[in-house]
Amino acid sequence: MKAPSRRRFTALRQPGWARACLACVIAAIVIGAWPDINSFSIRIVVATAVQFGFLAAVAVHLKRALPTRPAGQLSSDSSADEPPPGGLAQITPDQQTNPLT
Repeated sequence: MKAPSRRRFTALRQPGWARACLACVIAAIVIGAWPDINSFSIRIVVATAVQFGFLAAVAVHLKRALPTRPAGQLSSDSSADEPPPGGLAQITPDQQTNPLT
């Protein structure tokens, strides 16, 4: 999956998200570049909060766009998800390879 960006949202015809990408960058730059040295640490925290808030919103948006599967179905190929015959408890420490011993 490609990283979400203004170009991606524009190509998907989602102009609101494209504008939000641009607004987040502009807001972080304006907040960080304000010429008052006494409030620099607070401004950096606020700019970071703006960026992480936008990142969380994009993550929720992309998560909702994913196709859902029925409960209990891990993938379309169920053979890869099954444990080996006899289960994992059948492996003893002396059967494992350890290059340090």
